[in-house]
Amino acid sequence: MKPATCRTLLAAVALLATSSALGASFPHTPEARPVPAVGTTQAMVVEQFGQPTSGIASQLFGATRIDVWDFGTFRVFMRDGKVLESRRW
Repeated sequence: MKPATCRTLLAAVALLATSSALGASFPHTPEARPVPAVGTTQAMVVEQFGQPTSGIASQLFGATRIDVWDFGTFRVFMRDGKVLESRRW
């Protein structure tokens, strides 16, 4: 393969890797999987994503309780019945 062809191919791959089309082309990539948005209620999370796969854990931080729900490919942290943060892995 000619050096110019290699450079063109590498540039195209780099462009695709930073494109939002990547998630549409490869739905198994972590960026393409939806997670609950901040502020979503617990009921809406269960309605959209189902029951947690690994159960629910709770931790008290002063007067505030943080609930942690595991869904297999992501974890949801909730405070006062609303999503505080979602993390993929």
